[in-house]
Amino acid sequence: MAFLTILKPSGFAVPIELKQKIISIGTATENSVHIDLPTIAPVHASIIFDGNNYLLIDHSSEYGTFVDGLQVDRKFLQPGNVIKLGQDAKMLFSLHSEPNELNGRQVMISSERDENHIGEDIQKTISLDESYFRERRSGTVPQAEQQKKHLTAIYQVHQSIMEILDVDELTRKVLDLVFEILPADRAAIIFCDEGLASVYPVAFKERGQSGEPASVSISQTIINRTIGQTTAVLAKDTYVDSRFRDVTSIKRKRIRSVMCVPLNTKNNLFGALYVDALNVPGGFSEEDLRLLIAVGGALANSIENSRLIARIKEEQRKLTTLERYLPSLVVDHLFRQQDSDRLGGKYASVAVLFADIRGFTPFAEQFPPADVVAILNEYFTAMSEVVFEFKGTLGEYIGDEIMAYFGAPIECEDHAAQAIAVAQEMMKTIGSLKEIWKRRGSPTFDIGIGIATGAAVAGNIGSPKQMKYTVIGSTVNLASRLCARAESGRILMCPETYRIAGKLARAHFLEETKLKGISKPVQVYEIDCRNLKPASDPPGPR
Repeated sequence: MAFLTILKPSGFAVPIELKQKIISIGTATENSVHIDLPTIAPVHASIIFDGNNYLLIDHSSEYGTFVDGLQVDRKFLQPGNVIKLGQDAKMLFSLHSEPNELNGRQVMISSERDENHIGEDIQKTISLDESYFRERRSGTVPQAEQQKKHLTAIYQVHQSIMEILDVDELTRKVLDLVFEILPADRAAIIFCDEGLASVYPVAFKERGQSGEPASVSISQTIINRTIGQTTAVLAKDTYVDSRFRDVTSIKRKRIRSVMCVPLNTKNNLFGALYVDALNVPGGFSEEDLRLLIAVGGALANSIENSRLIARIKEEQRKLTTLERYLPSLVVDHLFRQQDSDRLGGKYASVAVLFADIRGFTPFAEQFPPADVVAILNEYFTAMSEVVFEFKGTLGEYIGDEIMAYFGAPIECEDHAAQAIAVAQEMMKTIGSLKEIWKRRGSPTFDIGIGIATGAAVAGNIGSPKQMKYTVIGSTVNLASRLCARAESGRILMCPETYRIAGKLARAHFLEETKLKGISKPVQVYEIDCRNLKPASDPPGPR
C-alpha cells in the first residue's frame, strides 16, 4: 500500500492511502485532495498508479511541483520522496506504512479552516446547457456566475479525461466537453508531427451534426499561426479584426468568431485545439479563451501521459522479451548501464557453451512438422531454464543448437565451473525428457555439448535499428567446434576450461585433434557422464 502524508507547518500531518488509480490534487473542491492554499492551482498535480509505479505529474501549474527540492514535470515516486506543491504544500510519499486510514474520503487542507476538517461540501456539477449559451450571447449572465461555471468546467475536463489513455477516445471526449462548456458551432483537434512538417486534423465536431464529416473545412491560417508561433488566438469578429479581415478563406467559410490554442507542454508541441462560431460576431470572450487554454493544457498533458505510458508499456514489453534470454540479475545490470542501447563491445573473460541435437535431420524428416516443433519447444524451454538457473546468459537458438555463455555482461570468476554445471544438468534433463517422450510415444533424441573458456568481445552487435547483445571471437568458435565434435551424450571442453574447473568435474584428457577453422591442434578433454542420473523433474517455463 502507498500513502501520501500532507505536512502542515504546525506539525499536523494528514495521511492519505492512495487507493485510487488517479489522485488529483488542487484547490478545486472536487479533487481527491483539496488543498486551499494561495500558490496551488485548481488542478495542480496528479499521482497516477500504473499497476507497478506511482507517477507524479504537474499540470503546468504556475508555481510548480517539486520532489526533494527539484522542480519536476513528472517523476516516478520513491519511498521517502518529499513533494512540494507551489510554495505552501508539503507531502511525504511512503510505501508499506500504516498511518490512520481515511477510507478513500476526500481530504481538505485549508489555510483558514480547522486542520482536522475532512472536506464535505463538494460542489455539485453545474451543467452548461443551450439556455446558458443564449444568455451568454445576450450578455445577461453575471460575470461571477460565468467564472464559477468556467472553474467547474475546468475541473470537469480534468476529471473526465484524466484516465483516458487511448488518444482517439481522448480527442472525441474533449470535443464533446468543449461543446458542453463553450458556445461553439464547430471544434477540431489538430496534430502536427515533429518539426511541423505535417499538420492534420484528428477529430472534428459540428453542433447539431452526428459523426465526423468526410472533409473538414477550418481556417488553415489560424491553425498555422497558433502552431507556428505557439500562441493562443482569439478573434471576436474576424470581419473587423485586422489580422484576418482580408483573409478570403475565412470569409468564404463564414467564420465570424474563432479561438485556437496550442496543445503544448513544457517539453512537447502536439498541435492545436480550434473552435469557431459561424455568422455570430462576439461569440467568444477573453474568459472563454482562458477556459480553452486550460482545456488545451489538460488535453496536452493527457496526450503526453498517454504517450509516456505507451512508452513505459513498450519498455516493459522489451524487458519481458529480454528476460526470456537473460536472468533477471543480468537484465537489471544492462538497464543500469548508460550505454546499454549503443552498438559496441568490450573484451571479457567468458565460458561459452554449445548444445546440439544429434540426428536431428532424420528425426525431422520422419515426423509431421507440428510434432517436431512441439518437441523442440519443450526441449528448448527445459534447457533455457537450466541456463537461467545457473545465472547464465542465453545467447541464441541456431536451428537445433543452443548457445549460452557465462561471465558477460556480469563478470564472474567461476564462469567455467558454471558452464560445466549447466552442461551436466543439461545431460540429466535430456535423460528425463527422453523418458517422458517414450512414455507418450513421442520421438526422442540425444545431444552433444562443447565448452570453451577465454577472451571474447561482449556487447551490442548489429545496426542502430536492430541490435543484439552477444559474444563473438575465437573462444565462441572453439566452443562451437567442440560441440560439433561431441557425440551423443558427451561433453567436451578446451584446455583452459579443464585448467580452471575440469578436475572438479572429473574430466579427463581425450585426444589432441585438428578442429575445423582452428589453425593449431587442440587438446580435448571430456567429462565423464556415465554416473549422471536423469533429472526427476525437468524445468519448465518460468
